[in-house]
Amino acid sequence: ARDFPLVELVVREVENAAIIEAVSRGDADVGVFAMAHELELGGVDVTPYRRDRLVAVVPNTHALSARETVRFEDLLPERLIPVESMLGMFRAAAKRLGAEFAPAFHVVSAGVAISLVQAGLGVTVLPECLLSHDMFDQVTSIAIDESWAVRTTHIATARGRVLSPPAAALMKQLLDRPRGEPAVSGQG
Repeated sequence: ARDFPLVELVVREVENAAIIEAVSRGDADVGVFAMAHELELGGVDVTPYRRDRLVAVVPNTHALSARETVRFEDLLPERLIPVESMLGMFRAAAKRLGAEFAPAFHVVSAGVAISLVQAGLGVTVLPECLLSHDMFDQVTSIAIDESWAVRTTHIATARGRVLSPPAAALMKQLLDRPRGEPAVSGQG
């Protein structure tokens, strides 16, 4: 948006499946999504983008806060606060352990999940990139020692369609950005 002020950039945060649908229908030129096995990718071309890591977020006073890593089985007995987009992942992880996942809280945004953790009402799991340094006076992040905690993020474009010049410029900016630099700065 800064480099091309005459181009209208519209950003919508929706679930992964909705991103794929919008791009395949032509309602969006570019979509960034986390790869998941249940996604139907038939109508889109997919370009690898980044990898991110999911971490457990717990209050600083929580018993798990001193640990370097946790597994899902460590989190399951806790009051786990899932963000809606991760609900399916948590249910699958619980099922692999022979348990059922029935959360007491159900939230849509990472911000609300973090607020509940800061208030001492439970623990959550979020992409590490959503945590800001100012949160760490109240919460601790802990690496999750599970294969599903490392996510691959991809960029979707409509299958077989040539990108418009503004969409091609956006793709170039996304793909040329150094890997250590956040794709979007600010709060998640």
